[in-house]
Amino acid sequence: MFLPRGHDIGGRLAAQVAEVAEHRLLYPGIARGYRDRRDTILGVDCVDIISEGSLRFDENGQGWATPTIVRVSANDLLAQRERLLDEAFGPLSILVEYDSEDELALLADQVFKGNLTGTVHAAAGEDTAPLRALIYWLAQHSGRVLFGGWPTGVAVTPAMQHGGPWPATTNDSGTSVGTAAITRFLRPVSNRARRTSCSRCPCATITRGGFFSTAAQPVSPTHGELPPDSLFTPPLTAVSTVV
Repeated sequence: MFLPRGHDIGGRLAAQVAEVAEHRLLYPGIARGYRDRRDTILGVDCVDIISEGSLRFDENGQGWATPTIVRVSANDLLAQRERLLDEAFGPLSILVEYDSEDELALLADQVFKGNLTGTVHAAAGEDTAPLRALIYWLAQHSGRVLFGGWPTGVAVTPAMQHGGPWPATTNDSGTSVGTAAITRFLRPVSNRARRTSCSRCPCATITRGGFFSTAAQPVSPTHGELPPDSLFTPPLTAVSTVV
């Protein structure tokens, strides 16, 4: 999280996270990875601890954690990027303090590659050249840009985009969550001058009407089957059956 120098959020954050009960991490492997990253970040000299939080392991090897919040300057983040930038998959946040919003887009470009999300918190009606530059940069390097929200909440909806440029994902042309995720399992095949007698081949057909699944039946975009002697040729077929 990037904040202007002189903010007063640190104290309020410390008070609020102190009231958060410990939660179990997903499984022991993630807990061990989080422990290693947390230890590395807390061991960097320039890191100022706002709330140290806690991490313990029970008799089954499960990790239980409370939030850890630390603070660094933008210059220190750049200087210690090898130790600070790798993801800590758990309740840990780094507050990065910058001097001027004019540097935000350039700073983001120096620090980040591809990301699943990028979030902007701005005042109502705020519209400045640096803010526009930052939003443009986020759109080029993130799968989803949030305004006034908190990532990475996902839902299975048509509008969901959960992906992003490498290294966030290996395929930035799709989404791993949401109804459009089905396209990850399809590829288009063009049928040129296909004869009607061959239209009963088993396949899934993508037509102007949407996705249709068929075993050995021809498909039309309106009624689900071809009229007799029709010369209609589906414009695209997919190699996987869509259910």
